[in-house]
Amino acid sequence: MPSYAELSTRLLNFANRELGAGVSEDEIAAAERTLDVRIEGGYRQFLKQFGWGSVEHLELYGFGGPPHLNLVRATLSERREMEPALPAHLVPVMSDGGGNLLCLDTQVAKEPPIVFWDHTGGVDQEPEVEAESFSSWLWEQLDELA
Repeated sequence: MPSYAELSTRLLNFANRELGAGVSEDEIAAAERTLDVRIEGGYRQFLKQFGWGSVEHLELYGFGGPPHLNLVRATLSERREMEPALPAHLVPVMSDGGGNLLCLDTQVAKEPPIVFWDHTGGVDQEPEVEAESFSSWLWEQLDELA
């Protein structure tokens, strides 16, 4: 598994990218309170360093970027307005463009896995694990772009 430092360097080396300026621990804590989750691992580091970002066609939710990529707004909308509603322990990090979401499973502490939430699946679906961590998942996504 690549370290977050390796992932950060790789993100910064992509020519077609837009990355934010990062957010404070207080901003992350406020989002955690609003969403009633704990954001940990590589995704927390990503938020602290960049806040949000896009690389090629990949658009990552966070803070400080375009309104459609606001993590709190997107999460609350998926929980309150969509059918099936996004479970409270899932935090979207990216949409696949077709209504499905790649999410942090906050039921797992320290280094939560990334899971796939299928908007056509039922409310009782078991989201499929895509990667063991945010860093390994994003690394794989960047491999596909290279």
